[in-house]
Amino acid sequence: MRRRFTLIELLVVIAIIAILASMLMPALASARAKARQISCISDLKQRSICLFLYVDDSAEALPATRWDEDVATNRFWYQKLYAYSQPMFSRPTYGGGNSGSNPACPSMAGEDGTLVGSGSVSYSNHNWGGFAMNQETGYHNGSVVNANAKTGEFKKPSQTYAMSDAYYYHMTAGLWTTTYPFVVFRHNNGLNILFMDGHAEWRGRFIATSALFSKNP
Repeated sequence: MRRRFTLIELLVVIAIIAILASMLMPALASARAKARQISCISDLKQRSICLFLYVDDSAEALPATRWDEDVATNRFWYQKLYAYSQPMFSRPTYGGGNSGSNPACPSMAGEDGTLVGSGSVSYSNHNWGGFAMNQETGYHNGSVVNANAKTGEFKKPSQTYAMSDAYYYHMTAGLWTTTYPFVVFRHNNGLNILFMDGHAEWRGRFIATSALFSKNP
């Protein structure tokens, strides 16, 4: 005669499965987070290719972070780079991805409404998104704050910030450390950074100084 499980034995099996599942869930969550981090790094490297294509087409000039003298549809860095790769410089949550906007990071979730600077994240605006660019590339917000720069002006490109995870489109040391900072550490308590020489890497949480952004640190 076939032996049947008793209720107690069945409950023990269920308890063991539950314990094993609870042990595996953090590992699976960590693996998913690592995968998003790697995907973000890969996207940054692809964006660096577009960045250097723009530089080649612009007599070595970098795309300004913002330049108000340009037409409204070509004023920000992601708008200037949109022609080189539409998927890399837009996001579906703004205009269905049919115009340049601050692109999304794979780990970007639940950030709408986060306090940043004197405002808050709003993905209905093209300025908000997953990344920021070094303001030293050029910044004109009604008047020139930073002159439009060429690649050769950055004397230590392998150590100089070009782009990283952020809530808003531009970055300086001051915006990194303000009360409601523009930077965001989305990836395992760290962030991905693209440097001026084209390499990208993950760094654990840190406080940036002006040397990270400067043309001649």
